[in-house]
Amino acid sequence: GWFIDATPSVNEEFELSADGAVRAADGSDAFGRYDLQTVVAHELGHLLGFTVQFGGFAQQVTGNDDVGFEFMLEGGRAKLDRTANELDPNSYPNALMAATLSIGQRKSATDMEVAMLQMARTATFVDIESPFVTATAHLHADGHEGTHGGFVLLAEDVIEQLQAGPSVGLTNSGFVVTDPNAAGFGWSLDGAVALQNQKATLSENDSRLLSDLHQTFMIPDNAIKLTFTVDASGLAANQLLPPDAFEVALLNAITAESALPVADGLTDTDAILNLQEDGSSYFSSAVTIDGPRSGTQVDWSQPQSVTIDLANVEHADPVTLYFDLIGFGSTSSLVTLQNLQLFTDGGTAEPGIVVTPTSGLTTTEDGGTAQFTVVLTAQPTDDVLVPLFSSSTREGRLSAASLRFTPDNWDVPQTVVVTGQDDSLVDGDRAYTVITAWATSADRRYHGMNAADVQLINRDNDLALPQIVVNAATDLWTDEGGATAQFDIVLSAQPTADVRVPLSSTNTSEGNVSPAEVIFTASNWDQPQTITVTGVNDGLVDANTSYWITTGWAVSADARYHGQDPDDVPVVNRIQQRPVVAFSNLDTNRDSFVTPIDALLVINELNRLSYLSPDEIRDIDYQLDNPRLDVNADGLVSPFDALLVINELNNHELGGKQVAVVDNADASDAALADVDHGDLVPIDVDEKPIVHALVATHSAANVFDELDLADIALAVADTEKLREDGGE
Repeated sequence: GWFIDATPSVNEEFELSADGAVRAADGSDAFGRYDLQTVVAHELGHLLGFTVQFGGFAQQVTGNDDVGFEFMLEGGRAKLDRTANELDPNSYPNALMAATLSIGQRKSATDMEVAMLQMARTATFVDIESPFVTATAHLHADGHEGTHGGFVLLAEDVIEQLQAGPSVGLTNSGFVVTDPNAAGFGWSLDGAVALQNQKATLSENDSRLLSDLHQTFMIPDNAIKLTFTVDASGLAANQLLPPDAFEVALLNAITAESALPVADGLTDTDAILNLQEDGSSYFSSAVTIDGPRSGTQVDWSQPQSVTIDLANVEHADPVTLYFDLIGFGSTSSLVTLQNLQLFTDGGTAEPGIVVTPTSGLTTTEDGGTAQFTVVLTAQPTDDVLVPLFSSSTREGRLSAASLRFTPDNWDVPQTVVVTGQDDSLVDGDRAYTVITAWATSADRRYHGMNAADVQLINRDNDLALPQIVVNAATDLWTDEGGATAQFDIVLSAQPTADVRVPLSSTNTSEGNVSPAEVIFTASNWDQPQTITVTGVNDGLVDANTSYWITTGWAVSADARYHGQDPDDVPVVNRIQQRPVVAFSNLDTNRDSFVTPIDALLVINELNRLSYLSPDEIRDIDYQLDNPRLDVNADGLVSPFDALLVINELNNHELGGKQVAVVDNADASDAALADVDHGDLVPIDVDEKPIVHALVATHSAANVFDELDLADIALAVADTEKLREDGGE
C-alpha cells in the first residue's frame, strides 16, 4: 500500500540506514509501504524536464544503446539507465531520479540531480507569463530545501498551438491523419499515443507517468456538444500501487482553469471525467455517461459513449481538450478513443469524411474483390469531391476514380470496390493502399480535408517459388548420321531481371547442343525456347551411347532464379554402321556391314551346339549346317570363325581401346534368327590385334563360363589359314 505523510516536512517515520538510504523505521506507519511523497517528487522531476523528451536535457546526453548513456555535467558526468530518462539505479540506488524505489524508502533530490535539472532547464528556458505554464517544485537535497521554477512539457505544446492560431473546431477529430508530421494532424502527443484506423490509443510508457493526447482550438459559437466513444476495459489494477486511471479535461488555454465544472466527488482536480480500473466513474454535471451519478461504478467492459455539454462554455477564449492515461504500475494499461465529433445547434456534427474500414481488406490475383465505404459527417454547403487512386494498379484497381457528395446525398455511404490484379510475378502477398486525396469543395470546411487511406493486401496466386521448366521427352535420341532431337525451356513466372541458363553436352563426340545459352527477359519469360541436339559420328564401331545435355546454374539479378539448377536432359546417340571390308565371308548376317554382331552370330551358334549331350560331342568343331557362319570356309564352325571377324575389326583400327556392349537383336537375315538368343555380349576391341574368343564349355549343371583365350597357342597350319583369310 501507500504511505501518505500527513507531515511531509518532518521525517519522523524514517531513519538513516547503514547504506545511506532513508528507510521507514520498524513499527512506523511508513513501514512496509511505498512512500507516495517520493513517487510524486520523482514524477514531478520528469515534468520539470528530467527526461530526454525535453530538449535541454537531451542535448546533455551522450552515448547509445551499446555503450550506455551519460548526462554531461560541468566537471563530471552522471550515468543514466537504458532509457536515458532515469539515473542508473545500480550507480545511484538512493537518488530520487533513479529508476527503482524500495518499499519503505524515502528519497530526496541530491545536489547532482538539482544541477542536472538546472542545466536542462537553462539550456531551453523560455520566459512564459501565462499562469498555467509555471509550477513550483520543492526539491530536498541533503536536508536543504530549494525552490525551482517549473516548466511543464504539455504547456509548450499549448503555447505553440496558440502562437500558430487555433482552428475553429477540432482538427482531425476522426483520427484520420495518423502521421504527426503530416498537415492536418492537429493533435499533440506525449508518452505512448498512436493514431490508427480512425482510433486513438493511449498506452502506458515505461518511463513516463502520463500518456496524453490534446488539442487547442476555438469552440464554434453555435456548438452544443462534444461526443466520443471510449474503451477503458484495458485499465489495470496494480499490486501495492494505485490503480491506473483515465481522465478527460477541457481547460481554458489562457487561464489553465477548467472550462466546465469539474468531476463531482473529486478534489484538487481539473478533470471533467475520471475513470478507474474497478469501474468507479467520476464526472462533471456537464458530462453524460451510462451511470446514475458521479462516484458510482459503471461497466466499462464494453465501449461507452460520452457526451460533453458545451452550451455554457465561454467561446471567447481557446480551449484545450486533454485525454490522459495515468499509469502507476506495469505498462499494461491502454485506453482507446474513437468517434469524436463536435455538434452545432443545427444538429450537425463537425465536418468530416469517414472511411470504413481502413484496414484488414484483402484482394486476390484471381480477381477477388474488397469493398469500403465513404460518407460525410455533416451536410456540406456545396458538392464535395473526394479523389481516389491505387498506390499500385498492378495489385488492385478501383471501381471509381472519385466520389462526389452533394448537400442531398452527403449522409449516404458510397461504396468503392477494389479488384485484385494478377501481376504474373511470384512476389508473395503484396500490401498496397487506396489513397484518398485532398477533397475539393466550395465549402471551406471540407476543402483540403484528407480522409483516411485504406490498407489492403493482394494475395499472390503464382507458384510459391519460380521454376525454370525443362520440357523434354523421356526417349530423346540422335544418331551418328546427324539426326537431331529437340526440347524446350521456359520460366514459370516473370523475372525482375534477365535469367541466363547455360547449356552443354557431356560428350561432344556423341552430340552437340545449340544454343550454348538461353536468355529469358521480362518480355519473353513465358515463351518456350527450343534447344536442338545434333548427333555426332565418333568414328568408332560401338553401341548406342548415352550422354547428357547439362543445364547449368542459372545466372540472374533476380535472386529467386539466381543459382537455380534446372533438370539435365538424357539423350542416346544411335550408331550408324558402315561397311568395313568387301569380304563377304566376314559379313555373316549379310547386312553389308562387318561389325561385332557378325562374330556374335558365330558365338551364339557355338553356344547352341554346346547344349548337346556329351556323347554327341566329337570335337569343338562341328559340321556346319549354315555355310554363312563358316567364315574361313573350312567346312566347320569354330571359335576361329568369330576370331577372324574380330581381327578384321582390329586391323581396321575402328575401335580404340574400349569394350563395346552389343545388343544381340534379331538378325537381319531371317535364316539366322534361330541362332540369335538375345544376349548382351561385351566384345573387347583393342588398338592392336589381340586374339579373344568366347568358348562355351559344357558342365553338369549346364552352366557356361566366358573364358578369355587371349594367350591360346595356335598351330602353324591354323595361323597360316587365318592369315589367308585376313587374320593375324
